[in-house]
Amino acid sequence: MPARGAKQDPRSKTEAEATVVAIGFRSKTGRAIAVVLTGPRDAPEVVLRQDVVLSDPDLPASLQPYHSVMDVPWENADRKLKRVLRAIQRVSFGEVSGIVADLRTSGASIRGVGIVGGSAHDPARIGNPHVRAHAAEGQLFRRVLEEGATAVGLPWVSFAEAELNGAAADLLGRSAAILATQLTAMGRMGVRPWRADEKAAALAAWIVLARGTIRAGE
Repeated sequence: MPARGAKQDPRSKTEAEATVVAIGFRSKTGRAIAVVLTGPRDAPEVVLRQDVVLSDPDLPASLQPYHSVMDVPWENADRKLKRVLRAIQRVSFGEVSGIVADLRTSGASIRGVGIVGGSAHDPARIGNPHVRAHAAEGQLFRRVLEEGATAVGLPWVSFAEAELNGAAADLLGRSAAILATQLTAMGRMGVRPWRADEKAAALAAWIVLARGTIRAGE
């Protein structure tokens, strides 16, 4: 049976032994959604759905870091945010390593991590400071998940939001409409909530399951 909520794995340790899983993350501003899938390429099942914190509650600026430096020349922004960015990285690494440790303790074999979020636009080429801040944050929170996967020794593949559906359709050999139907069905076994973010995380994990072997940073 699939998971019914955050941090809940309904399978026993014995049932999970030697089970191959893939982790999918949908990064958001200051947070992410994690979905873990297992099963065959054509019909994977949800093992876990979990909220992930990517900001430090003791540093309010870590929730939307680039918004706090919109009046700073772009080339100086990261230097101004050095402490905040370190905190975001620390929290993110802890979240990723926690999920990985729980899965490994259950006996699961983790094939890799799929990550989706943000855009492919270079923030340095965006003139509007507010739009640039959003773009930079989208890339930042995706990047710390990539770095977190590397830190725990897992290969990962990463997508900007606009790239995900096309990549999945090409790899899985089915239309976007069929994929949407299957992703909706994944949530019918009691996984709550099951919204667009969860579906995106699941699709990223599905790509990892379907690809078999991936190289870090593909």
